[in-house]
Amino acid sequence: MNFIELKENIEQEISGIPDSFSIYIETDEGSIAIHDKKKRRAASLIKIPILMEGFRQLETEKVNKDTLVYIDDTMSVGGSGVISYLSKPYVCSIENLLKLMIIVSDNTATNILLDKLQLDKVNTMADSIGCKDTVIERKLMDKKAQVAGLDNYTSAKDMIFLLKTMYNNSNLFSKKSRLQMLEILGDQQFMHKLPLYNQEKDGVSIFNKTGELEGVEHDAAILESKDSTIYAAVLSEDLHPNAKGQNHISNIGRFLIEYLKK
Repeated sequence: MNFIELKENIEQEISGIPDSFSIYIETDEGSIAIHDKKKRRAASLIKIPILMEGFRQLETEKVNKDTLVYIDDTMSVGGSGVISYLSKPYVCSIENLLKLMIIVSDNTATNILLDKLQLDKVNTMADSIGCKDTVIERKLMDKKAQVAGLDNYTSAKDMIFLLKTMYNNSNLFSKKSRLQMLEILGDQQFMHKLPLYNQEKDGVSIFNKTGELEGVEHDAAILESKDSTIYAAVLSEDLHPNAKGQNHISNIGRFLIEYLKK
């Protein structure tokens, strides 16, 4: 599959419902942008800038990866993750909270990290590197804040910029931190969207983070082959049931994998 075919296949995949999607894909041959700057509810994609701010603070020694956090029942929230199901009190290091936040998208770990890292500092980091559409207004699963109109937002374009900052040389992170963050993303357990059709024989490595709410399905990923790298963010809203969004995103992932195999 060449780049023109890739672009045509993606446009055909969302034909009839383009307003439900925000897509930004960067390849060595060009970019595909569809509503890429539209600000959308971030769902668990917001955990990517939290991960990045976590590693930034580890590097500046604002936090220590081995610091233990004692978690009781009052700190547990619902949704994805495992901590809320464990016997309490439960003890977890900052490093393992960062891993749980990404690998199993743990909401309790995320909220604890927002306390430890400070929500405003995550927003400042995102803003400082040019991600103006990415903002955290509330903790995860905070129903009162939602009723008050507060939410967390990002755009497909911002997600790619965050991933590129993580993947490439930058003043923000050491090479060691970048490799550690990529390893965490590479251990992702939710593989039912962009990575769904990836097989070992394809020779494609995928580092991704998903997000979902009622009617919302997202995935942002770095897809790496021997010869090239793709950055892809696919955000969808207003598709019911959620399986519709998942299906479209997994098909787009299939096109990207086929393109990398060319």
